[in-house]
Amino acid sequence: MSSPVHRFRPGRTRRAFTLVEAMVVVVLVGILAALALPLYQKIQAKANETHFVNELRVATQSIERYAMEKGEWPPDGSGGWPSEMEEYLPPPDRWNLPTPIGGQWRWSREDGFEASLRVIGMERGLGHVTEIDRLLDDGDLTHGVFRGDATQLVYVLQK
Repeated sequence: MSSPVHRFRPGRTRRAFTLVEAMVVVVLVGILAALALPLYQKIQAKANETHFVNELRVATQSIERYAMEKGEWPPDGSGGWPSEMEEYLPPPDRWNLPTPIGGQWRWSREDGFEASLRVIGMERGLGHVTEIDRLLDDGDLTHGVFRGDATQLVYVLQK
Protein backbone atom coordinates (compact mmCIF):
# COMPACT_ATOMS: atom_id res chain seq x y z
CA MET A 1 0.00 0.00 0.00
CA SER A 2 1.35 3.41 -0.89
CA SER A 3 1.26 6.31 1.48
CA PRO A 4 -0.37 9.61 0.31
CA VAL A 5 2.44 11.53 2.01
CA HIS A 6 5.28 12.31 -0.36
CA ARG A 7 8.60 11.98 1.31
CA PHE A 8 11.87 13.44 0.30
CA ARG A 9 14.04 10.79 -1.20
CA PRO A 10 17.81 11.00 -1.07
CA GLY A 11 19.37 11.71 -4.42
CA ARG A 12 16.34 13.68 -5.59
CA THR A 13 16.24 17.47 -5.42
CA ARG A 14 13.21 19.48 -4.41
CA ARG A 15 12.03 22.24 -6.73
CA ALA A 16 12.07 25.64 -5.00
CA PHE A 17 12.31 29.29 -5.96
CA THR A 18 15.77 30.47 -6.67
CA LEU A 19 17.11 33.74 -5.36
CA VAL A 20 16.87 35.24 -8.85
CA GLU A 21 13.21 34.29 -9.18
CA ALA A 22 12.42 35.78 -5.78
CA MET A 23 14.24 39.01 -6.72
CA VAL A 24 12.27 39.25 -9.98
CA VAL A 25 9.02 39.02 -8.02
CA VAL A 26 10.19 41.71 -5.57
CA VAL A 27 11.18 44.03 -8.44
CA LEU A 28 7.82 43.52 -10.17
CA VAL A 29 5.92 44.30 -6.96
CA GLY A 30 8.06 47.43 -6.53
CA ILE A 31 7.29 48.59 -10.08
CA LEU A 32 3.56 48.06 -9.55
CA ALA A 33 3.70 50.03 -6.29
CA ALA A 34 5.62 52.84 -8.00
CA LEU A 35 2.92 53.05 -10.67
CA ALA A 36 0.04 52.95 -8.19
CA LEU A 37 1.35 55.52 -5.67
CA PRO A 38 1.01 58.65 -7.87
CA LEU A 39 -2.51 57.61 -8.85
CA TYR A 40 -3.42 57.11 -5.19
CA GLN A 41 -1.98 60.53 -4.29
CA LYS A 42 -3.93 62.17 -7.12
CA ILE A 43 -7.17 60.56 -5.97
CA GLN A 44 -6.48 61.58 -2.37
CA ALA A 45 -5.78 65.21 -3.40
CA LYS A 46 -9.02 65.31 -5.43
CA ALA A 47 -10.96 63.96 -2.43
CA ASN A 48 -9.45 66.65 -0.17
CA GLU A 49 -10.31 69.37 -2.71
CA THR A 50 -13.91 68.16 -2.96
CA HIS A 51 -14.16 67.92 0.84
CA PHE A 52 -12.86 71.49 1.13
CA VAL A 53 -15.39 72.80 -1.41
CA ASN A 54 -18.23 71.05 0.47
CA GLU A 55 -17.12 72.53 3.79
CA LEU A 56 -16.83 75.95 2.17
CA ARG A 57 -20.42 75.66 0.94
CA VAL A 58 -21.66 74.59 4.40
CA ALA A 59 -19.87 77.52 6.04
CA THR A 60 -21.14 79.97 3.40
CA GLN A 61 -24.73 78.77 3.81
CA SER A 62 -24.43 79.10 7.60
CA ILE A 63 -23.11 82.65 7.32
CA GLU A 64 -25.79 83.62 4.81
CA ARG A 65 -28.48 82.13 7.07
CA TYR A 66 -27.16 84.22 9.96
CA ALA A 67 -27.23 87.33 7.74
CA MET A 68 -30.82 86.64 6.63
CA GLU A 69 -32.04 86.10 10.19
CA LYS A 70 -30.14 89.00 11.79
CA GLY A 71 -30.26 91.45 8.89
CA GLU A 72 -26.47 91.90 8.84
CA TRP A 73 -23.26 89.94 8.46
CA PRO A 74 -21.72 88.46 11.61
CA PRO A 75 -19.18 90.68 13.39
CA ASP A 76 -15.51 90.30 12.48
CA GLY A 77 -14.04 87.04 13.77
CA SER A 78 -10.86 88.65 15.12
CA GLY A 79 -8.73 85.72 13.98
CA GLY A 80 -11.41 83.05 14.20
CA TRP A 81 -15.20 82.71 14.34
CA PRO A 82 -17.47 85.11 16.22
CA SER A 83 -19.28 83.43 19.10
CA GLU A 84 -22.62 84.41 17.50
CA MET A 85 -21.93 81.88 14.71
CA GLU A 86 -21.72 78.84 17.01
CA GLU A 87 -25.39 77.91 16.71
CA TYR A 88 -25.28 78.27 12.91
CA LEU A 89 -22.22 76.15 12.10
CA PRO A 90 -22.80 72.38 12.09
CA PRO A 91 -20.99 70.95 14.17
CA PRO A 92 -19.49 74.00 15.87
CA ASP A 93 -16.21 72.41 16.95
CA ARG A 94 -15.39 71.37 13.36
CA TRP A 95 -14.57 74.93 12.30
CA ASN A 96 -11.67 75.34 14.71
CA LEU A 97 -9.86 72.32 13.24
CA PRO A 98 -7.62 72.45 10.15
CA THR A 99 -9.35 72.49 6.76
CA PRO A 100 -9.04 69.47 4.44
CA ILE A 101 -6.28 71.32 2.55
CA GLY A 102 -4.55 72.56 5.71
CA GLY A 103 -4.76 75.92 7.40
CA GLN A 104 -7.51 77.36 9.59
CA TRP A 105 -10.94 78.77 8.77
CA ARG A 106 -11.42 82.47 9.54
CA TRP A 107 -14.39 84.80 9.20
CA SER A 108 -13.39 88.33 8.29
CA ARG A 109 -14.86 91.72 7.40
CA GLU A 110 -11.57 93.40 6.57
CA ASP A 111 -9.20 94.05 3.64
CA GLY A 112 -11.90 95.90 1.72
CA PHE A 113 -14.50 93.13 1.83
CA GLU A 114 -17.80 93.45 3.66
CA ALA A 115 -17.93 89.68 4.13
CA SER A 116 -15.29 87.02 3.40
CA LEU A 117 -14.39 83.53 4.49
CA ARG A 118 -10.65 82.84 4.70
CA VAL A 119 -8.16 80.03 5.09
CA ILE A 120 -4.96 81.11 6.82
CA GLY A 121 -1.77 79.01 6.89
CA MET A 122 -2.65 76.39 4.29
CA GLU A 123 -0.20 73.61 3.53
CA ARG A 124 -1.06 72.85 -0.08
CA GLY A 125 0.69 74.37 -3.04
CA LEU A 126 -1.10 76.83 -5.28
CA GLY A 127 -1.56 74.09 -7.92
CA HIS A 128 -4.15 72.35 -5.74
CA VAL A 129 -5.77 75.68 -4.89
CA THR A 130 -6.05 76.61 -8.57
CA GLU A 131 -7.97 73.37 -9.10
CA ILE A 132 -10.32 74.35 -6.27
CA ASP A 133 -10.73 77.77 -7.90
CA ARG A 134 -11.80 76.02 -11.12
CA LEU A 135 -14.53 74.25 -9.15
CA LEU A 136 -15.74 77.49 -7.52
CA ASP A 137 -14.90 80.30 -9.87
CA ASP A 138 -12.78 80.95 -12.96
CA GLY A 139 -9.49 79.20 -12.19
CA ASP A 140 -7.64 82.50 -11.67
CA LEU A 141 -6.69 83.26 -8.07
CA THR A 142 -5.99 86.94 -8.73
CA HIS A 143 -9.63 87.95 -9.10
CA GLY A 144 -13.18 86.63 -8.76
CA VAL A 145 -15.01 85.38 -5.69
CA PHE A 146 -12.23 82.93 -4.78
CA ARG A 147 -8.80 84.54 -4.46
CA GLY A 148 -5.54 83.58 -2.93
CA ASP A 149 -1.80 83.66 -2.68
CA ALA A 150 0.84 81.73 -0.74
CA THR A 151 -0.36 83.12 2.62
CA GLN A 152 -4.16 82.86 2.51
CA LEU A 153 -7.28 82.04 0.52
CA VAL A 154 -10.27 84.36 0.45
CA TYR A 155 -13.83 83.46 -0.55
CA VAL A 156 -15.68 86.75 -1.00
CA LEU A 157 -19.34 86.80 -0.01
CA GLN A 158 -19.78 90.56 -0.46
CA LYS A 159 -17.35 93.22 -1.67
